[in-house]
Amino acid sequence: MTEFAPQTASDAREEPNKYTQAEVDAFIHETTHWMQGDACVERYARHDSTVGTSALFADGKHIDTGKTYAQADSEK
Repeated sequence: MTEFAPQTASDAREEPNKYTQAEVDAFIHETTHWMQGDACVERYARHDSTVGTSALFADGKHIDTGKTYAQADSEK
């Protein structure tokens, strides 16, 4: 699986808060759980949309969405 995210970078620039943090968190948990359990998915990468609720980092540190991905990854 190549990079995935709730929004593309261009969509996030146009509408950075289209999804609530709760919606983004639910997306992350559902998709990572599915990918971790599917034998066809060897590995995957998160995509940083850089703005809004789909952004992973600010000032080099994980923000809410980045923390959710890290938590979901650790639930393997």
